Amino acid sequence: MFPVVPEWVAAMNRWVKIWVVLWLLLPLNSFGCELMIFGNANKYPKVYEEQGVAKGILIDMMEYVAAKTGCQFSYRLSPWKRAYVDMLHGKGGVIGLSWTSEREQQIDYSEVMFVDTILIVTRADSQFQFAGLNDLAGKRVLYSRGASYGDQFDLAVENRLFEAIHDNGDIASRIKFVLRGRADVALVGPGHAAVENVIAMDPFLSINRSEIAILEQPLKKDNNYLGFAKGSQSAELLERINSAIRTGVESGAFQQIEAGYAQ
Repeated sequence: MFPVVPEWVAAMNRWVKIWVVLWLLLPLNSFGCELMIFGNANKYPKVYEEQGVAKGILIDMMEYVAAKTGCQFSYRLSPWKRAYVDMLHGKGGVIGLSWTSEREQQIDYSEVMFVDTILIVTRADSQFQFAGLNDLAGKRVLYSRGASYGDQFDLAVENRLFEAIHDNGDIASRIKFVLRGRADVALVGPGHAAVENVIAMDPFLSINRSEIAILEQPLKKDNNYLGFAKGSQSAELLERINSAIRTGVESGAFQQIEAGYAQ
């Protein structure tokens, strides 16, 4: 004879089984996480700060990822170098990150989130044909401190093909630097619409627009990623984030976000 199980015990067992089944059926996005995301404070419309609030294409994309993963992201924007170092110290992720083989030794990269067009700006009376990095030989090239545009670019800097000059990321100031003859070339992005907006919004640049030339051939089309210090996040979380990014790209949601800033 088996012992009689009290009704209240049987009822409890049934509820336990039901809760176990429900727990197993919960979608991935029910498992929350809280992460700090760092980025450049002055890369309109890709990412920028307005009255202390993080905005831009990449921020909207990250909010899409948040909704898909159940993560909650906080944002801290600053000059690029500071954002990059904060990420390397394991304080969170960084958006707008380019790939290099050297960086990959220290960073877990996401799927591609955004493609940044890096333009070459010079004085109208100093235009030149650009077909490759060798065309920058001997020039003073100004770009954000801590930025990299790939292995070949880094090698050119190391070999002093050109004089690398750095700033804290203000695009309007960078273009003015060129107009005043303190640099030959400014590397700016993301794309023509963004640069023209910067020029139009700055009185000095707007008045002197005819003196500014944007070369037809960009420096490169630069894939942008979300990155974390290697090993700072679990493989499971990274895959959840990557899955959300893939869905954003494949569904057209990310393209719609970009289109919204082009209007």
